Amino acid sequence: LDAASQKLSGVLNLTPDEAGLHLVADLAEELRARMTDRQVAKHAADAGITAPPLSDSYIGQADRQGLLLGYAAVPEATIREKVSELAAALNRR
Repeated sequence: LDAASQKLSGVLNLTPDEAGLHLVADLAEELRARMTDRQVAKHAADAGITAPPLSDSYIGQADRQGLLLGYAAVPEATIREKVSELAAALNRR
């Protein structure tokens, strides 16, 4: 969460969760105005990061636009590295 707040502020909004294996990152308003979560997930994938779009979890019209960010069994240093790579990929768009 610290890395995300430093690198992804204004791009993705993460909500802390005390349990689980992933976090939901909602698209910030500015990013949502430029692309869908499916497009964001594609840019993440192009950067080597698997982050499924939240809208794929809905039947019909999605109520939210975001990404699922898994962190189970991922070392903290790798998380920080991938957060930086994700920020770079999304800020280029």
